[in-house]
Amino acid sequence: MDAAEGILGELSSLQDQLLVDIVEAVCKQIHQRLKAGITNLDCRSAYIPACAMYTAAYLRDLDRNSLSSFTAGTLSLSFDGN
Repeated sequence: MDAAEGILGELSSLQDQLLVDIVEAVCKQIHQRLKAGITNLDCRSAYIPACAMYTAAYLRDLDRNSLSSFTAGTLSLSFDGN
C-alpha cells in the first residue's frame, strides 16, 4: 500500500477507495505467478515494487478511461474505450 501510494502521490476519492482492493488482488495475482517453492518473502525486493507499479498502472488508467466494471476477486478491470 505505502509503495503504491508513494508512486501515485495524491489520490482521488475513487482511487483511494479502490486502492486496498486492487493492491490485495494484484499481490495475489503476482504471488500465483511465482515458481513453486518461492514465496513473496524470497523475492521481496522485487515483489513489493512490482505489486506497487502494477497497482499504480491500474489506478492511473482510471483517470484516462471510464471504468465500466471492477472485480477484486481475480482482479478484473474493464474500461470503456476512448
